[in-house]
Amino acid sequence: MVHLENDLWSIYASQGLTVLGIDLMEPAPLVESWVALKGLTYPIVIDPDAALYLLFTTSPIPYNLLIGRDGTLRFGSYGFDLIAMRNMIEELLAEDPAPTAESSWSAVKALY
Repeated sequence: MVHLENDLWSIYASQGLTVLGIDLMEPAPLVESWVALKGLTYPIVIDPDAALYLLFTTSPIPYNLLIGRDGTLRFGSYGFDLIAMRNMIEELLAEDPAPTAESSWSAVKALY
């Protein structure tokens, strides 16, 4: 999850990218202490029974996906391919007008 912070969130958040981490089946206090230790600033959802995760995939973790501002799944990959993720993010950001921070976060909250 640190690579999401350093390689994507810190670079593209100001352009409209919202990163949402989904932590599967771990106790909230453990996740919260790990997030603080790593200095993560993007939102992370605790998914105790994997219900949110299973809405998108049954693939093993880590699984990364990009959802367009229109709510459609645009990219998904098992593992982390930085070049592929950056290419797709830049393509999506170029397609859509930049949202306000509130509209971007509202779209993410609608997922759960």
